[in-house]
Amino acid sequence: MGRRPTGSTRGGLARGGQEGGFKAAFEAEIVAEIETLVGTGTVDDWDFEAIETAARRQAMRVAARAVERLINADTSDCAGATLPCACGQPARYIGRHDKTFGSVLGPLTLSRAYYHCEPCKKGFCPRDHALGLQDGSLSPGVLRMVRYAEFRAAGLCTSTGVVESGCKTAIGTRCKRSGMHWTVAGADAIIAPRCRTLSGRFEDFWERRAQRRVAA
Repeated sequence: MGRRPTGSTRGGLARGGQEGGFKAAFEAEIVAEIETLVGTGTVDDWDFEAIETAARRQAMRVAARAVERLINADTSDCAGATLPCACGQPARYIGRHDKTFGSVLGPLTLSRAYYHCEPCKKGFCPRDHALGLQDGSLSPGVLRMVRYAEFRAAGLCTSTGVVESGCKTAIGTRCKRSGMHWTVAGADAIIAPRCRTLSGRFEDFWERRAQRRVAA
């Protein structure tokens, strides 16, 4: 998260004992999630790889909820009725606005103080700037992982809308029809040839498949 506040802040979280209580509650929640996941039975009956994967996913979800709760409990980003806008005019506090950000932990829905400048018709959330979220809907950790700066410098498109639209077209319209239920293996078997068809590479796929069979 970057900088850690020292002491208590107006509308923020108390430190000390409450912090220790949060840590214990966080650990207990993760343990409870994993115990539910594993269920009853002996260790020798486990599908260990599946449990590893699922436990990691559950732990990330618990961590995301914990970070989300901590951030949203701190309302100190509301710094008064007005704040100076970049245009030089005062921006008026409107209320708290929710927005979902993609993070390394998973999606986080954050409630932030929102200010609107009437002269320039623009709005901003001070917390977005404080947390490095002002440029979009991805956290700094995700941006570092995907190396957006390098792609932009190379003149490449970094908009997530293109990928989201592609997923909706290729996957959503095929697998999310009324009454459909899929296993992972079944969905993979359908989506792979669909993606090749939509990409104009269906014949290439079968040619390569035939070549591998001949080589075998």
